[in-house]
Amino acid sequence: MILKTAYQHKITEEFLSFKQARFDGQLICRFDPKLSLYLSYGGIFYAARSNSKHWLQKLLLHFPHLEGEKLLDLVDEQQSVDCWEYHLLFTLIESNKITLIQARQLIWVIVSETIYELWYSSTSSPEFYKSTLKGLLVPPVTTFDPEIILSELNLVVEMFQTAKIVGSPFDLAPRLSWEKALPAGDTPSAELMALMDGRRTVWDLAAMCGIDILLLVREVISLYETGVLKLIPLAEESERRELSLPPTLSLPESLTLPAAESANGASTKYKRPPQESLPTLKYFRVRIILLLGGVLFPLLLIGGFYRLSQPEKSLPVTVSAATAQNIQLYNSISEVPVPKGRFNFGGDPALASLRSASADILTRSQPRFRMRYLDPAFGNPGSRQGVSMVLDGILSFSLSGLPLTDADYSKAKVRGFTLQQVPIAIDAIPFYTHPGVVIPGLSLTQLQSIYLGKIKNWNQVNGPDLPIVPISIDPQTSTEIALLTQDVPGGASTVHATIAADYNAAIRKVSTTPGAISFASFAALKGQSSIRTLAISLVQSPSQYVPPYNFNAEKNTLAIEDGSYPLSHNLYVVYRRDGTGSEQAGVAYTNIMLSTEGQHLIENAGFMPLH
Repeated sequence: MILKTAYQHKITEEFLSFKQARFDGQLICRFDPKLSLYLSYGGIFYAARSNSKHWLQKLLLHFPHLEGEKLLDLVDEQQSVDCWEYHLLFTLIESNKITLIQARQLIWVIVSETIYELWYSSTSSPEFYKSTLKGLLVPPVTTFDPEIILSELNLVVEMFQTAKIVGSPFDLAPRLSWEKALPAGDTPSAELMALMDGRRTVWDLAAMCGIDILLLVREVISLYETGVLKLIPLAEESERRELSLPPTLSLPESLTLPAAESANGASTKYKRPPQESLPTLKYFRVRIILLLGGVLFPLLLIGGFYRLSQPEKSLPVTVSAATAQNIQLYNSISEVPVPKGRFNFGGDPALASLRSASADILTRSQPRFRMRYLDPAFGNPGSRQGVSMVLDGILSFSLSGLPLTDADYSKAKVRGFTLQQVPIAIDAIPFYTHPGVVIPGLSLTQLQSIYLGKIKNWNQVNGPDLPIVPISIDPQTSTEIALLTQDVPGGASTVHATIAADYNAAIRKVSTTPGAISFASFAALKGQSSIRTLAISLVQSPSQYVPPYNFNAEKNTLAIEDGSYPLSHNLYVVYRRDGTGSEQAGVAYTNIMLSTEGQHLIENAGFMPLH
C-alpha cells in the first residue's frame, strides 16, 4: 500500500490530537500552502486544494443545472472571506440551487481529493501549521472523520494496485466502451452509465449516485477487467482549469446485451430511454434499470451497490419480512445482528454522554456497523429536530427524549412509511441554581412561571430578595423546555430566558450569576460543586419536594424509578419502518442498547436502564 505505516501512525496520532482538543480552525500544509483542511471540533468540514476555475469546473460537473448562474460573480463576492468555496456552497443551498445533501456529497469528494494529495502525492509526511478561522460566517454542514477518509483512500489505492491499474484514482475517469457488450449481471444503473463518460472520477460517481465508494470501485474494476470499461486520464491540468460546461449527459441509442442462457443465443437490445425520462440527479436516488433476457430484476442485494453508509435519503432497497430484524434482548453487544455500513444518527444533545460511553465498545464489538453523529445544518440539535431529520431521510435513526406526536405519524404515513419509537432508558431533569439561592424547593407550576417570566424575584417563592435569571439552552430545541411547557399555550415560544450554547455553558453561567437558575442532564451535572440542585414537586408543598440527589450526592434512583420525581421521562430510539438499510440500522442500535451490556453502558453514561 502506498501509505506507509510510519506515516499512517503519525497521521492517526495527529488527527486524534485535533479530535481530543476539539480543534477549530484551518490546517495549512507546510510543503504546499494551497492545500488546507478546515476543522470543526476535530472533524474536517471542508478542504481546499486548487484555484477557483478548477473548483468551479468540479461544481459544474456535479451540478450541470447551474449553467448561466454567473458563478464567477459569486466567487468574486465570496473570495474576501476564509473558506470562500464553502461559503459559495452555502449561498447555493440558501438560494435553493442545490440541496444540503448534494453539498455534503460534493464536500466529501473535495475532502477526499485533498487528503489524497496531501498524503499520497508528497514525498514526506505532511506537516501543518494552524490558523484561526476568523471569517467563517456559516456553520459546518457536516464533518468527516479523517481516519475513515484515510481508510477509504488506502483501500481504493490497494484495489487499483491489485488490478494493476497505473495512475491515481483521482486522475483516472471511468468511460464505458459502448462497442462492447456488457457481461450479464454486471449492468450498472442507467444513471451511473450516463455518468461514466470519462470526465468524472470514481469519487465523483460515488457522490452523485449515492453509492459506497468501495462497492463502486469493485464494480468499476470488474468492468475494467472485462474490457467493457476504460479508465481515461483526465485532461491536462491547464485544460481542466478552463471553465466550461460539460456536454449534456447521454446514453448510446442502443446497447447489445448477451441473452441469459438463451437456447438460440439471441441477443437483447437495450434501448436508450428517451432523454427526458433519464433519471434526474437532483436527489441522488439510484434507479436500477436492467433488462436481461427481456426480464427486469434487481441488480444487487441489500448492502450491495447502494451506499448504505451515506443514508442521507432513504435508498430504494427493500428488506423482505423474512430478513427484517425484530427487537430482541441479547446478552452482549457482539451478539446483535447489524447491517454493514456507515449510518447517520442524531437527536437530543442530552445523550452526548451515552455516545461517548459507547463509542469505543461499539467500534470493538461491531466494527462493520459504523455510526456518525450528525447535527442539523440549521439551528441546534434536539429531539424534535432529530425526528424531523429521520422523516426527511437524513438520519437513519435518532435519539429522543420526547415521544412521537400524531403529526409525526401523519407525516410518515403521507410519505409511505411508518415511524417506530422504542424506549431504551429513563432520564430525569434536575434543576439547579446559583449557590447563593437557598430555598426548600419549587413546584412544577413555579418552575413554569419562572421560565414564562411571571415570577421574577426569588422572594416570590420564599427565597432571597434577588432577581431571577432563567438560563436555558435553545428553548426551541430543548427537550427539557418541551416537557416543562407541554401544557402551556404556545409552548417553548413563550419562554423568557438567557440562551446558553450547551449544558456546560449554562452551568458556568449559573455558577457565576447571582440569582440564576437552569437545568441539565444528570450526566452533565456529575461532579459539579459550583451550583446548588433544587428539589421539586408536583404541587406547592414542602413536604412533597423530591430532591434529584440523595444526601450522599448520588442520583435519587428510587424516586426516578417509581415516578415520584416529577420530571422523569423515557429516552427513545426513533427510526423509519420502510424496508431500507436505515431501518436495519435503527433496529440494530435499539437491540444493542437493550442488550445486557448496552444497559450497563446506559447506566455508566448517567441514565436509568430499563432492565
